[in-house]
Amino acid sequence: MTGLGPLESAVMEALWQTGTPMIVRQVNEVMARSAHGRRDYSTVAGALMVLLRKRLVRRTRTDHTWWEARVSRAEYITDRIHGLLADAGDDRSGALALLVRQCTALDRADLRRALAEAEDGDAALLDLPAYALVDASHRLTRDHPATGIKNHRAPEPAPPHR
Repeated sequence: MTGLGPLESAVMEALWQTGTPMIVRQVNEVMARSAHGRRDYSTVAGALMVLLRKRLVRRTRTDHTWWEARVSRAEYITDRIHGLLADAGDDRSGALALLVRQCTALDRADLRRALAEAEDGDAALLDLPAYALVDASHRLTRDHPATGIKNHRAPEPAPPHR
């Protein structure tokens, strides 16, 4: 998933903040109440079209054109982190270690809890031994099932020749 420019970020923040479908005018009103400020209607509409092409928003046409976030803020951030880690190449482990070292104690507690929940859920769902969870979950989460957004991971290597 690609990064967001300042205007795209402001539009996504407005959509995430409300959590409901909005027309362009409403998106602009939410932005006006934030530090981002009011923009021209056509500027916000253009940003929404860019976000639609990036598959971050959904458009529904009825009597008006309604816009809503297609992914949650957490899904977007997670996908960006996965993309950055994939880009790290051989430095992936080092980047993860540095990230964890820079976390606050509260962040580490949240991370431990999330890892425990993920391992419990993966083990129950997949009914696999613990050593198989890392590889299996990598394959299962390659594409986000609800959005179809790619995690930008490198393709899996071909199986060894026998």
